[in-house]
Amino acid sequence: MTNPSIIITGANGFIGESLVNYFFAKGWLVKALVHSMPISKISGVEYILYNLEEKPNEKIFESVNYLVHGAYLKFEKNKNSDSINIKGTKYLIDLCRKNNIKPLFLSSFSGHKDAESHYGKTKLESEKLFDLSKDVILKPGFVIGK
Repeated sequence: MTNPSIIITGANGFIGESLVNYFFAKGWLVKALVHSMPISKISGVEYILYNLEEKPNEKIFESVNYLVHGAYLKFEKNKNSDSINIKGTKYLIDLCRKNNIKPLFLSSFSGHKDAESHYGKTKLESEKLFDLSKDVILKPGFVIGK
């Protein structure tokens, strides 16, 4: 049996980087989608430049089992970030469906109907794109690390 494979978007982020390390250490084939190449890379992890504003290369999704979507463009960096995040998430879901990949979306406890921040509103709108009968959404409330 071959090792399971996973794509992680936002792989340079706090949670994303930890997931890359975790799955690689477990023997998984890891494709790390990053906005900029990390200074230090894990030998054996495939790092791929990725931008939520563009459709990703479909070949990246061939022969992959899982996707963890943690990439997020902040409103402070781009005033169109809300629509970019939602559209980018839709692209990823479509590619998961096309390639029979099981997606997991890293949302936030901030994503709720009374959210006031762009972050919370966008996370909630992105959640609505997923089908909870077959997809997974995680809503961490507070993440502690280094």
